[in-house]
Amino acid sequence: MARSAILVKLLMLFVSINVIFYHGESSYSGVSGYHNQMRRMASIKASYIRSSISSSLSSSTPISSPSSRVHHVTEYGADPTGRSDSTEALQQAILEAFRSPVDGYLMEGITNLGGTEIHLDGGTYMISRPLRLPDTSGGNFMIHGGSLRASNDFPGDRHLIELWPSTNSMSYEDITLRNLMLGLQLQRVVALP
Repeated sequence: MARSAILVKLLMLFVSINVIFYHGESSYSGVSGYHNQMRRMASIKASYIRSSISSSLSSSTPISSPSSRVHHVTEYGADPTGRSDSTEALQQAILEAFRSPVDGYLMEGITNLGGTEIHLDGGTYMISRPLRLPDTSGGNFMIHGGSLRASNDFPGDRHLIELWPSTNSMSYEDITLRNLMLGLQLQRVVALP
């Protein structure tokens, strides 16, 4: 009798672990069904965007490669060592990213940037003033993969990255900040509208 009770408890433990592992939410990407569903939705959206772009282009027009949507800040003159000011180079990369929208809108008046990325390539970049998005509505944009550090003369009342539009007639949608280390001198890090 005691042996069967132990076997039942072990079986219940095994079933519980399997249920938690396969159906539970986890902070590790790929383990939960939620993350898999989000990846599937993103791939469906990307394939829809690619097919709508390719059908709208003539056969003589080359389709730009996905890598053309990645802007490496070092190509704009940013210093990945953090020794010199990279504000202008980072700002130029952001402006260039907003100049290359794909056909279509995310929402009325918000241009689809097609998943354009500002890639920091693992570097540490010193900035002397806040990074701002341009005076153009847009979305589906990401800054990722490195560190931003405020210089000693960075304005104390400002944020490292300011995501609010300068006028009420502009909007931003789906702006992603991922895998960033933000270093500051007692300033706020990110400002949201």
